[in-house]
Amino acid sequence: MPPVSDTDRFVDLRLLAAADRPPRLLAVLEALVPGDEATIIVDHDPVSLRRQVDIAHPGRFDWHRLEDGPDLWRTVARRRPATTCCGSCGG
Repeated sequence: MPPVSDTDRFVDLRLLAAADRPPRLLAVLEALVPGDEATIIVDHDPVSLRRQVDIAHPGRFDWHRLEDGPDLWRTVARRRPATTCCGSCGG
């Protein structure tokens, strides 16, 4: 898989329909290599987007909020290094 370009590291989801936001975010985050990060920009609290990513990829990303509304939310998702744990045990 080719590396993620700098422009793909900034994911502005504000102009996408609500149904299109999770697949776009997942595509960008899945393309990151361990240690890479993407800045996510949305017009609402991204807690539901984060929950969807965490369900699809438990424990794979660290999250850091940069800006908390009320009109704009910016969050950084950083891909964690791979581990030998599958994550299914919760440990």
